Amino acid sequence: MTQPLELRHSQVGPWPMNTYALFCPNTGQSVLFDPGADPDTLTEMLAGSRPIAILLTHTHGDHVGALEEMRQRLNVPIVAHANAQAKGFAIDQTLTDGDTFAVGHHALRVAYAP
Repeated sequence: MTQPLELRHSQVGPWPMNTYALFCPNTGQSVLFDPGADPDTLTEMLAGSRPIAILLTHTHGDHVGALEEMRQRLNVPIVAHANAQAKGFAIDQTLTDGDTFAVGHHALRVAYAP
């Protein structure tokens, strides 16, 4: 039986910014959303899972402050909307409105809200 995705949350950075991770309990896969700061906290949040990607909702500085550090630690692709402006980092995979992204036995659907 497929279990629902689990959501983990942490506030990081000098201006508390919400960072999330989704986990598939069936497969152990996880995705990290918006790694704004505090790589050690983010790494702890992912403990016990197998990260497959970092997903960006947008590229404001408070949402990508720990991006490069987390990319190096996790060795996973960075995924963002095709219109995301890369500010000194590479986006490895782009998504557009209506696309899906698999996390274990679940599919996340992209809803673009410019």
